[in-house]
Amino acid sequence: MKSAVILVGFFMRLMNLVSYIFVHQDAHYAQNHKLRIEVNVLIIR
Repeated sequence: MKSAVILVGFFMRLMNLVSYIFVHQDAHYAQNHKLRIEVNVLIIR
């Protein structure tokens, strides 16, 4: 069971990292996608 908990924690951190990268890519070259950026930020928090 403990290894499953560690795996879930790692997966959640990975998803946060992916969302963070997407937010920053969008912020660089797509100001008209503010809504999607805000949704990604909410997912991270």
